[in-house]
Amino acid sequence: MYINFKNKCLIIIFLSLFGVIFLTACNSGTSKESNTPLSRTEFLLGTVTTISLYDHQSEETLDLAIEKLKELEDTLSINKTGTLIDEINDAAGIHPVVVDENTYDVIEKGLFYSELTNGAFDITVGPIVKLWNIGFPEARIPSPTEIEDALPLVGFDKVTLNPEDLSVYLTEPGMRLDLG
Repeated sequence: MYINFKNKCLIIIFLSLFGVIFLTACNSGTSKESNTPLSRTEFLLGTVTTISLYDHQSEETLDLAIEKLKELEDTLSINKTGTLIDEINDAAGIHPVVVDENTYDVIEKGLFYSELTNGAFDITVGPIVKLWNIGFPEARIPSPTEIEDALPLVGFDKVTLNPEDLSVYLTEPGMRLDLG
């Protein structure tokens, strides 16, 4: 195929412009914006949590992210009384607890991974974790006997989910979910 000199120049100019536009789009901010994050650290979900924004930084975005984590904490935390997880744990062996769709999905996904790992990751490990009281003044190392006594309360296969009414039931009294 024969391309004349004028067409070759137009193709080269077009490709050069495209390359410049493409490379400019890849670096839309200054390197200072990209390298200096806007950060905030708070104690949420039982741990120190830091959120850092590197691009499109704004206090409002950071506020929204922190607010979302606080909403999750108000629903899923075991370190806070009155959460849905706290309600499920208190009702263990007594009755199912109806939860919202997001909480149901988190528990369902947790059970999926519990089964996938044959219990190496088990969201019903709460009775064992509670023995340590980590994060509280009464934190301690439990005795082997205490751990042995709590082990029968652990087992993802002892959780019943009902997708019809979005309820969660821990079948044994003393069972505890711990999603963290």
